[in-house]
Amino acid sequence: MVKFAGLDKVKGSIQAAREIAVGNVLLGKLQPTTHTMLDELIARAQEQVPVDTGLLRSEVINAAQIHSTSLDASITFGGLAAAYASVQHNRENFLHPGGGTDHFLFGKSHSAWEAGERDAEQLFDRDASDVADKYISKAGK
Repeated sequence: MVKFAGLDKVKGSIQAAREIAVGNVLLGKLQPTTHTMLDELIARAQEQVPVDTGLLRSEVINAAQIHSTSLDASITFGGLAAAYASVQHNRENFLHPGGGTDHFLFGKSHSAWEAGERDAEQLFDRDASDVADKYISKAGK
């Protein structure tokens, strides 16, 4: 039997690729990317949040949770006034003399998510590729 030099490295790389595919290795390593994307989304949304007293803009909760095969993220504006923020977000017939607009976070072409969706996808694609390359190449050494 002929043993190929470097076969163990290839096996290590294949095993690392499997770990990324079936576990939350990649998701865990993308946590900083997730927080960067959420921070950018919040900054864009805050520019569009309706302003009366400033409460909705100033009180923002952002949470990202990694599960075994998925990543869930949520952003809540308004703090204790979150229900009011939801109404402001969804009602298209409200006037906003102090500035801001409806659907400031998602749901319309002018929303913060839709405006930054392509950039977020590119950020995740780039970082996921980098993480996978580093993880797999390190395992193959």
